[in-house]
Amino acid sequence: MTTESIDSGTAPMTEEQREEFVARLVASFNAAQSAWDSYREHLIKHGFSDIEVRALGYIEPSRTPFRSTIAQTVIAAAKENYRLDPMVKPTGEASGRQGPWLASRLGIEGAASGIGPPKWHGHAPNEFITTGHFIEGIKYAANIWSRYAQA
Repeated sequence: MTTESIDSGTAPMTEEQREEFVARLVASFNAAQSAWDSYREHLIKHGFSDIEVRALGYIEPSRTPFRSTIAQTVIAAAKENYRLDPMVKPTGEASGRQGPWLASRLGIEGAASGIGPPKWHGHAPNEFITTGHFIEGIKYAANIWSRYAQA
């Protein structure tokens, strides 16, 4: 779990300060409210009973099994296209209703993969992609779709 200050820097303390609490839950844990309750209880225990904690939204965790057809298809396509073993992560760092989340709600397999160059600085002000990586990414996606259609 991480917390990120919304009001940061050298701003003077005011009567109202805001804090953003981001909790990345494991895929088998679907009780997001209990994470908020635990956070609230922690604050109260440490003398912050006057703090209001409001949940602005939840995104349910999800995961596709490593041995699923789609996961193995993505891995095989990555090996073929990039001639390297891919870095496989059971849980991604992204927040939001990504491919695996949508697939789990539809009752199908889902996976996510990236195509950017090394040190691409995802979602930073200096995020970028080269034309070559973009074209290779299109070929990689086509390979995934083709392989999955034949699986």
